[in-house]
Amino acid sequence: MSYQGFSQKAGVYEDLVTGSAHCTVVPYWKNKLNKTEFIALQLSERGGKIYCTI
Repeated sequence: MSYQGFSQKAGVYEDLVTGSAHCTVVPYWKNKLNKTEFIALQLSERGGKIYCTI
């Protein structure tokens, strides 16, 4: 199954698992939990899993 993002025809691809949001979230949790690796789950209808290392 192929998913077309909001502006794929214009060459802008949707971030399907909000990976860019984790650029801010992961450093926050690193400082709170003193960890450097995380697994994040997107609990939307499409869903997704992202592995984060800082």
